[in-house]
Amino acid sequence: MGMACVSPTAQICNRIGVAIWLRTPAATAIARFDGKSLALDSFKSSDAPVNGKHKFLAGFLQPGPFLNSGPFKALIAGMGRNGWQAPITHVNLVIDYGSGHTVQTSTIVIGFGGWG
Repeated sequence: MGMACVSPTAQICNRIGVAIWLRTPAATAIARFDGKSLALDSFKSSDAPVNGKHKFLAGFLQPGPFLNSGPFKALIAGMGRNGWQAPITHVNLVIDYGSGHTVQTSTIVIGFGGWG
């Protein structure tokens, strides 16, 4: 998960990108966090489907309440004199492998800037 800018020279980044890599290709996936449901259905950012399924799925939420809001907590890492902030949150995933096989899981993710 990361803050996603619309271009490398953007002054303001107001989207969150979420991506998952899967061992077994899936038809669709949904990420849920901060009371939002985000379909990982970005045609541009996900891999090309093979037989209608993907091993890499990505999606974007805009505007992205990224730093210091909602469930995103600031995690100070010991890099540099002042450290850097990386928001963390709990994400629930619903992954549909097709033919009625759906899996639900959750994970804690660390958000990074400059992705997407």
